[in-house]
Amino acid sequence: MDPSGAGEIAAAAKRAKPPWDTATSIAVDRLSALPDEILAEILLSVTSPDAVQTCVLSKRWCSLWKLLPDLHFPFFPKPAGSFRDALDDQQQDLQVRPLHLRDLKVEGHDHGQGDGDLPSSIATWLPAAARRVHGRFTLLVHGDPTRIAPDEDEAADAAVIVELPCFEQATSISIGLSFRGRLAFLPPDVAGVFSRLTDLWLERVQFQDPSALGDAISSARCPCLQTFHVCRGLGLEKLAVSSTSLLKLDLQKLHGLLELTVETPGLKELQVVDCFCTPAGETDQLPAPVISITAPELVALDWRDSITQDAIGFAHGLQHLRSLGTFLFFVYGDEDADSYNRDCVRILQGFRSIVTLTLILAVLDIDDDDEYLMEAITVLPDLTTLHLVIMSSGHCFGNSSLHVLRICTGIRKLVLELSSISESKEPCPFGCICRQQSNWQNKELALVCLQEIEIQGFGPSEHDSGFVEHLFDRATSLSKATIFFDESVTEGMAKELCWMFQLSSKVHIDLRYHNNKKVL
Repeated sequence: MDPSGAGEIAAAAKRAKPPWDTATSIAVDRLSALPDEILAEILLSVTSPDAVQTCVLSKRWCSLWKLLPDLHFPFFPKPAGSFRDALDDQQQDLQVRPLHLRDLKVEGHDHGQGDGDLPSSIATWLPAAARRVHGRFTLLVHGDPTRIAPDEDEAADAAVIVELPCFEQATSISIGLSFRGRLAFLPPDVAGVFSRLTDLWLERVQFQDPSALGDAISSARCPCLQTFHVCRGLGLEKLAVSSTSLLKLDLQKLHGLLELTVETPGLKELQVVDCFCTPAGETDQLPAPVISITAPELVALDWRDSITQDAIGFAHGLQHLRSLGTFLFFVYGDEDADSYNRDCVRILQGFRSIVTLTLILAVLDIDDDDEYLMEAITVLPDLTTLHLVIMSSGHCFGNSSLHVLRICTGIRKLVLELSSISESKEPCPFGCICRQQSNWQNKELALVCLQEIEIQGFGPSEHDSGFVEHLFDRATSLSKATIFFDESVTEGMAKELCWMFQLSSKVHIDLRYHNNKKVL
């Protein structure tokens, strides 16, 4: 008996039918004889465009790709009418009917032709997609990320209306149009209800109706919606959100927004970023925004806008609030920066106690006539955790960071995020004003309650090393420390810094690369 089994395998091979007709030596297509379900499983191993290309093999393969539950096209299918018909196709020669799409993703690059062709083609096949999708739907137009509005020569393109049909069975919808066309929402008596939708994401969208978005995401239209995100929206003057299911609301850069009404009894997280900032030179032209927010269960608030808490008017207060984030505070600047900072200070003064505070200190481009502005922060809420973000371009940040820490000495956890925005990462000039504030090491600091420190983006600069060493020396009750190195830190640098910290620190420090890989 052959213990390897090679003899049995050889015998089985002789008994097996060859993949061709032995009498005529003509190849036989045995693959196409398999059931549709098995062929569809085979097509799942290739990309969606390649799966579509199999239709040229034979008539048997023409419609097999339509059985795939997941389709991802990294370009906009042309012609649009054929793609629409393919999504709607219910051919009788298939052994099984086309499946519901659990994931349909169509994305491509905006070539800026300005002829209205792209929005029109999208509008052609979008209703068919709404009928097939029973899961996630993603539509992304990749354009110039720096563009914040349609170009002047795209007037015809921007006038094309893209109506969003009702995706009755979709659970997630993500749309980014790069301002191509105008997104319109059909009335509920025509479109229907998004009965299963839980997540809606809109970005770089120009809205046709300045007030229809609120109705589209209300409980009547989206009874299960939990997360709504809209960023860089144009033409949205009024947003009234009334939802009993919404848990997270994220509004960013909605230029032209004049009225915001939020009635969400179960909302947990709210973020508002640069939605009411008045453009330069238009102070007298725009009316004051009207804001009303009813969110009694709000836990996390990230409010980075020029409208302060007093002007917002939170109904029922914020008794459950645990996390607060504000827009950045300029450490150095002129009168404009000082005025900007005062809005941040007023928000901070509106809370007596909070669990977690995220504060962003901007130590950026400094002119010779700029002033030190940190003295405007005189009080902070009672905190448990401080997330201090330092946006630096090579300048010294020790004095400004120490100013904040001396105000909230009762914190138990500190997350220090060192975010350098300078690619060169060169130190500032010797005569820079920030060096005049370099005597921070001689100032008293007692962090007797601090038990945990987490540092993100730690780099090889002298500012980073000096401040972190000073921080560890003053945290007398420290029991846990983690440092994530910046991408610029090489393996050799990381090991040298590892020895330095282990020798100087009284507690063990968990040192990791930026990708969370531990430094040995």
